Amino acid sequence: MSAHDVPPVTPNEPPPLPTASSNPLGIAGFVVSLAGLLLTCGVLCPVGCVLSLFGLRRQPRDFAIAGVAIGAVGTLLAVVAAIFVVKALDLRERGGGDGSFEFEGPRVSTELTLSMAEELIDLENEEKGRLPADEDGTALLESMTDGWGRALRYERGGDVGYTIRSAGPDGAFGTGDDVTATR
Repeated sequence: MSAHDVPPVTPNEPPPLPTASSNPLGIAGFVVSLAGLLLTCGVLCPVGCVLSLFGLRRQPRDFAIAGVAIGAVGTLLAVVAAIFVVKALDLRERGGGDGSFEFEGPRVSTELTLSMAEELIDLENEEKGRLPADEDGTALLESMTDGWGRALRYERGGDVGYTIRSAGPDGAFGTGDDVTATR
Protein backbone atom coordinates (compact mmCIF):
# COMPACT_ATOMS: atom_id res chain seq x y z
CA MET A 1 0.00 0.00 0.00
CA SER A 2 1.45 3.30 -0.97
CA ALA A 3 0.91 6.73 0.44
CA HIS A 4 -1.17 7.53 -2.63
CA ASP A 5 -3.89 4.98 -1.64
CA VAL A 6 -4.81 6.69 1.68
CA PRO A 7 -7.04 9.73 1.31
CA PRO A 8 -5.72 12.80 3.03
CA VAL A 9 -7.42 13.76 6.31
CA THR A 10 -8.07 17.40 6.91
CA PRO A 11 -8.48 18.71 10.44
CA ASN A 12 -11.97 20.17 9.78
CA GLU A 13 -13.49 17.03 8.30
CA PRO A 14 -14.76 14.21 10.59
CA PRO A 15 -13.66 10.69 9.77
CA PRO A 16 -16.10 8.75 7.64
CA LEU A 17 -18.77 6.82 9.61
CA PRO A 18 -18.75 3.06 9.28
CA THR A 19 -21.70 1.71 7.40
CA ALA A 20 -24.15 0.14 9.78
CA SER A 21 -25.19 -3.38 9.07
CA SER A 22 -28.77 -4.30 9.78
CA ASN A 23 -29.91 -6.16 12.88
CA PRO A 24 -32.82 -8.35 11.76
CA LEU A 25 -33.45 -9.86 15.22
CA GLY A 26 -33.53 -6.43 16.86
CA ILE A 27 -35.94 -5.09 14.24
CA ALA A 28 -38.13 -8.22 14.38
CA GLY A 29 -38.23 -8.08 18.18
CA PHE A 30 -39.22 -4.42 18.10
CA VAL A 31 -41.98 -5.03 15.54
CA VAL A 32 -43.38 -8.05 17.39
CA SER A 33 -43.24 -6.23 20.75
CA LEU A 34 -44.98 -3.17 19.35
CA ALA A 35 -47.61 -5.23 17.53
CA GLY A 36 -48.09 -7.34 20.66
CA LEU A 37 -48.69 -4.26 22.77
CA LEU A 38 -51.00 -2.49 20.33
CA LEU A 39 -52.87 -5.40 18.75
CA THR A 40 -52.90 -8.31 21.21
CA CYS A 41 -52.97 -6.60 24.63
CA GLY A 42 -49.48 -7.86 25.38
CA VAL A 43 -49.92 -11.51 24.42
CA LEU A 44 -47.12 -11.41 21.82
CA CYS A 45 -44.85 -9.15 23.89
CA PRO A 46 -42.86 -11.97 25.54
CA VAL A 47 -41.93 -13.27 22.06
CA GLY A 48 -40.88 -9.79 20.96
CA CYS A 49 -38.90 -9.30 24.16
CA VAL A 50 -36.97 -12.55 23.65
CA LEU A 51 -36.24 -11.74 20.00
CA SER A 52 -35.02 -8.29 21.06
CA LEU A 53 -32.80 -9.80 23.76
CA PHE A 54 -31.10 -11.90 21.11
CA GLY A 55 -30.89 -8.81 18.91
CA LEU A 56 -28.87 -7.02 21.59
CA ARG A 57 -25.87 -9.14 20.56
CA ARG A 58 -25.57 -7.31 17.23
CA GLN A 59 -25.08 -3.72 16.19
CA PRO A 60 -27.02 -1.46 15.83
CA ARG A 61 -28.89 -2.06 19.05
CA ASP A 62 -31.44 0.78 18.96
CA PHE A 63 -34.42 -1.30 17.80
CA ALA A 64 -33.41 -4.19 20.05
CA ILE A 65 -33.32 -1.94 23.13
CA ALA A 66 -36.71 -0.47 22.25
CA GLY A 67 -38.08 -3.97 21.63
CA VAL A 68 -36.91 -5.17 25.04
CA ALA A 69 -38.50 -2.17 26.78
CA ILE A 70 -41.82 -2.42 24.93
CA GLY A 71 -41.85 -6.20 25.29
CA ALA A 72 -41.25 -6.01 29.04
CA VAL A 73 -44.03 -3.44 29.54
CA GLY A 74 -46.44 -5.43 27.37
CA THR A 75 -45.60 -8.67 29.18
CA LEU A 76 -46.28 -7.01 32.52
CA LEU A 77 -49.63 -5.72 31.27
CA ALA A 78 -50.54 -9.17 29.95
CA VAL A 79 -49.72 -10.76 33.33
CA VAL A 80 -51.84 -8.20 35.19
CA ALA A 81 -54.72 -8.77 32.76
CA ALA A 82 -54.42 -12.55 33.21
CA ILE A 83 -54.54 -12.20 37.00
CA PHE A 84 -57.62 -9.99 36.68
CA VAL A 85 -59.37 -12.56 34.45
CA VAL A 86 -58.53 -15.43 36.82
CA LYS A 87 -59.86 -13.45 39.81
CA ALA A 88 -63.06 -12.56 37.92
CA LEU A 89 -63.62 -16.20 36.99
CA ASP A 90 -63.01 -17.23 40.60
CA LEU A 91 -65.61 -14.71 41.79
CA ARG A 92 -68.06 -15.98 39.22
CA GLU A 93 -67.49 -19.57 40.34
CA ARG A 94 -68.02 -18.65 43.99
CA GLY A 95 -71.27 -16.95 42.99
CA GLY A 96 -72.72 -20.27 41.81
CA GLY A 97 -71.64 -20.26 38.16
CA ASP A 98 -74.91 -18.71 37.00
CA GLY A 99 -73.41 -15.30 36.29
CA SER A 100 -74.31 -13.85 39.67
CA PHE A 101 -71.43 -12.54 41.69
CA GLU A 102 -71.10 -12.90 45.43
CA PHE A 103 -68.78 -10.10 46.46
CA GLU A 104 -67.55 -9.57 49.98
CA GLY A 105 -69.37 -6.20 50.09
CA PRO A 106 -72.59 -7.49 51.73
CA ARG A 107 -70.60 -9.40 54.33
CA VAL A 108 -68.44 -6.40 55.19
CA SER A 109 -71.53 -4.17 55.34
CA THR A 110 -73.20 -6.71 57.64
CA GLU A 111 -70.20 -6.81 59.97
CA LEU A 112 -70.22 -3.01 60.21
CA THR A 113 -73.97 -3.04 60.92
CA LEU A 114 -73.49 -5.71 63.61
CA SER A 115 -70.83 -3.54 65.22
CA MET A 116 -73.22 -0.58 65.34
CA ALA A 117 -75.98 -2.86 66.69
CA GLU A 118 -73.66 -3.98 69.49
CA GLU A 119 -73.08 -0.35 70.44
CA LEU A 120 -76.84 0.22 70.54
CA ILE A 121 -77.44 -2.83 72.77
CA ASP A 122 -74.53 -1.83 75.04
CA LEU A 123 -76.02 1.67 75.41
CA GLU A 124 -79.39 0.15 76.34
CA ASN A 125 -77.62 -2.09 78.87
CA GLU A 126 -75.86 0.92 80.44
CA GLU A 127 -79.07 2.97 80.65
CA LYS A 128 -81.25 0.25 82.18
CA GLY A 129 -78.58 -1.73 84.02
CA ARG A 130 -79.54 -4.99 82.28
CA LEU A 131 -79.58 -6.53 78.86
CA PRO A 132 -82.90 -6.35 76.99
CA ALA A 133 -85.02 -9.45 76.49
CA ASP A 134 -84.89 -11.11 73.05
CA GLU A 135 -88.00 -9.35 71.70
CA ASP A 136 -87.00 -5.95 73.11
CA GLY A 137 -83.44 -6.22 71.74
CA THR A 138 -84.70 -7.26 68.31
CA ALA A 139 -87.16 -4.34 68.38
CA LEU A 140 -84.27 -1.96 69.15
CA LEU A 141 -82.51 -3.18 65.99
CA GLU A 142 -85.52 -3.14 63.65
CA SER A 143 -84.32 -0.05 61.77
CA MET A 144 -81.02 -1.80 60.95
CA THR A 145 -80.58 -4.26 58.09
CA ASP A 146 -77.71 -6.48 57.09
CA GLY A 147 -75.80 -6.25 53.81
CA TRP A 148 -78.52 -8.28 52.08
CA GLY A 149 -81.32 -5.94 53.23
CA ARG A 150 -82.70 -8.25 55.92
CA ALA A 151 -83.54 -7.65 59.57
CA LEU A 152 -81.18 -8.59 62.39
CA ARG A 153 -82.03 -10.86 65.32
CA TYR A 154 -81.00 -10.27 68.94
CA GLU A 155 -80.58 -13.26 71.26
CA ARG A 156 -79.83 -12.85 74.93
CA GLY A 157 -77.34 -15.41 76.15
CA GLY A 158 -78.02 -15.15 79.85
CA ASP A 159 -77.28 -12.36 82.31
CA VAL A 160 -74.02 -11.20 80.75
CA GLY A 161 -73.91 -12.08 77.07
CA TYR A 162 -75.82 -11.76 73.84
CA THR A 163 -75.60 -12.52 70.12
CA ILE A 164 -76.74 -10.37 67.23
CA ARG A 165 -77.36 -12.46 64.15
CA SER A 166 -77.75 -11.86 60.43
CA ALA A 167 -79.30 -14.68 58.40
CA GLY A 168 -76.50 -14.31 55.85
CA PRO A 169 -76.74 -14.72 52.08
CA ASP A 170 -79.29 -17.54 52.17
CA GLY A 171 -81.75 -15.52 54.30
CA ALA A 172 -82.38 -18.38 56.76
CA PHE A 173 -81.42 -18.05 60.43
CA GLY A 174 -79.52 -20.91 62.04
CA THR A 175 -77.58 -22.03 58.95
CA GLY A 176 -73.83 -22.11 58.39
CA ASP A 177 -73.67 -18.80 56.57
CA ASP A 178 -75.14 -16.70 59.41
CA VAL A 179 -73.00 -13.70 60.35
CA THR A 180 -72.90 -13.11 64.09
CA ALA A 181 -71.50 -10.77 66.71
CA THR A 182 -71.32 -12.15 70.25
CA ARG A 183 -70.52 -10.38 73.51
